[in-house]
Amino acid sequence: MCGFVGTLGEASNDEEMLKKMTFSLIHRGPDSNSYWLDKNSNFSFGHTRLAIQDISEKGSQPMHSESGRYVIAFNGEIYNHLELRKFIELKYKINSFSWRGRSDTETILALIERESLENVLKLLKGMFALALWDRKTKELFLARDRIGEKPLYYGWQKNSFIFGSELKALKLHSNFNNEINMEAIGMFMKYSYIPSPDSIYKGINKLLPGTFISLKVNQKNVDIVPKSYWSLADILNNQEKKRKESDDYLIEQYEKKLISSIQSQQISDVPIGTFLSGGVDSSLISALMQKINTNKIKTFTIGSAEEKNDESINARNISKHLGTDHTDLVIHPKDTIELIPKLNDIYDEPFADSSQLPTFLVSQLAKTKVKVCLSGDGGDELFGGYNRYFWSNRIRSLSPLSKRFLSSLINNIGTRNLTKTYQLMQKLIPRSLKFSLPDEKFEKLANILDIESECKLYETLVSTTNKNECLLIKDESYDNLKEKWNSLDNIEFTTRMMALDIQTYLADDILCKVDRASMSNSLEVRSPFLDNDLIKFAFELENNLKIRNGQGKWISRQLLKKYVPPHYLSESKMGFSSPIDIWLRGPLKEWASDLLSRECINKYSILNFESVSDLWNQHQVIGANKNKQIWNALILQSWLEQSNVN
Repeated sequence: MCGFVGTLGEASNDEEMLKKMTFSLIHRGPDSNSYWLDKNSNFSFGHTRLAIQDISEKGSQPMHSESGRYVIAFNGEIYNHLELRKFIELKYKINSFSWRGRSDTETILALIERESLENVLKLLKGMFALALWDRKTKELFLARDRIGEKPLYYGWQKNSFIFGSELKALKLHSNFNNEINMEAIGMFMKYSYIPSPDSIYKGINKLLPGTFISLKVNQKNVDIVPKSYWSLADILNNQEKKRKESDDYLIEQYEKKLISSIQSQQISDVPIGTFLSGGVDSSLISALMQKINTNKIKTFTIGSAEEKNDESINARNISKHLGTDHTDLVIHPKDTIELIPKLNDIYDEPFADSSQLPTFLVSQLAKTKVKVCLSGDGGDELFGGYNRYFWSNRIRSLSPLSKRFLSSLINNIGTRNLTKTYQLMQKLIPRSLKFSLPDEKFEKLANILDIESECKLYETLVSTTNKNECLLIKDESYDNLKEKWNSLDNIEFTTRMMALDIQTYLADDILCKVDRASMSNSLEVRSPFLDNDLIKFAFELENNLKIRNGQGKWISRQLLKKYVPPHYLSESKMGFSSPIDIWLRGPLKEWASDLLSRECINKYSILNFESVSDLWNQHQVIGANKNKQIWNALILQSWLEQSNVN
């Protein structure tokens, strides 16, 4: 696991600048750092290394291929690289003793010497971003893994093409222009993150997952179009009939595939553990990992001093049942709040998923004992874990008359009163019908009842902004979902939502959150659910294996029952969360009030003070839960205050 940065064109021979850009990523690779320049071609890149596989100098980067033609900077892990070495040895009659070391980077270079880059990318199983320089053709290639586990930014700044793992490195280039992308701000306020391919800065893009680009040295300021080597839409559109085997057989196959993924992702020359939040996915990963290991695996969780947000008791009980070596830490509001000023430095651009705070802390905790952790990320998207997957179909099945009645009921009673009623009746509500954050759910329900378009329905469900609550003076956001939604035109509605979540929310929110939170602690996080074969298997299943009896992740729950008693699991999904709604009325109130003051907001002419003030009043005085919209505004204002932007 590593970080890299590079530049092609003007200023590429500036060694001091390259060193500064490289050193800004030292948290991603504290074990060593190096850089390489091709001065005759005006190309250079730098690399920081977190040594995981082959921790010797033989794994150092940038790395040259055996012929010297190719030079690579690589960030990630290739879990099948030993199998690929055998493939190379057999196909090309290579002596197994000819390898310089044991790193996956050397394996990739050996493949590239003999196969096209596109073919090589299709062979790789893992998470990665890479930069490859062809010294013969004077051509640069950038590529990113299928799902987007590892980040990669790129773009033209004047006559320089710059690229790297994080924006902070690109900003140190002498030609960097820090002009804000106003379209990106509109998207951020809608989703709490900036969707790919945009970034907060004009001219800088995120490379889309499952794609690669190429650029020759004599090309300047060309419009670069990413080429796809893998597409979830292609898999689904070309898919034949769903699997019809028995539930028991498919549960057995699921177990085998997940165990296989965990086994492959345990490849490491350093200590490894798992995150254990107390939910289904992390518990399943921990249970299966413990099953295939004779020694106690290390598990980690964060507990909250606020009882309603604390799932550490569940995690502790699951750990005891599984027999893991468990470490937990109960945090107090001040522990989390102290992190807030650091968020902009960690994420470089506005990012408002508040679970970023505890995710950082659990990564910090894990780093004290291991260098690698497995996580349960991807389980919700693959196996139907989000409430919207089953609630949306219930709404869609209602008659127009029923929808009008519900809409009138909500408007007349009010979401706040409905929430109070729900909370009073919770003990009488069946477990399958219970849900967390009822105030947000009721408000969302009111917003979707009159929507006819499936795409618009999905967009509303994933948006943090309710209708008539735009906080921007001028909203320059665009319809970023329609094209992706239409690419799955023949796919059933719930499956389309899961696929879109993988391409958007998972890639740009969840995986971004985990990457930055973990790598800022020099910790590598791997996601066994995102194995190539497991993704394909998940979408071969009928949806009734995922959603059954009003509950998601049915097949995961059935498998987990073999290892963990159901009563140990959390009733409602919390994960690593933060009670932002409470903090905004308490310890964060003064900080928030300053950032949302008329003077501070008007300084940038981006947010509408009256709209923000009204929302803040609803949250503080009326008691409505507007924490997501307010948190978006606060993160944006905080970022603007700390960033020198045009």
